[in-house]
Amino acid sequence: GADIALFEPIHGSYPQATGLNIANPMATVLSAAMMFENFGLQEEGKAIRDAVNKALSEGVVTEDLADGAKAFGTIEVGDFLAKSI
Repeated sequence: GADIALFEPIHGSYPQATGLNIANPMATVLSAAMMFENFGLQEEGKAIRDAVNKALSEGVVTEDLADGAKAFGTIEVGDFLAKSI
């Protein structure tokens, strides 16, 4: 809305992936970048975006993005992103 911001990945929930370590966390992480930027924390938002871009360029991605290359689990991708920030 005009007065209240909402930040969420557009794909919604993925209950079928519960406990399987296969969900791609990048959209959720990028929505956090948008939230930081909305609150004027541009450097923090950029750090998050840079971490996601690094994961993509280095191939640290879940199966849906691996395109036949090595796929990583949700936890591995999330840990990589956290360490990259």
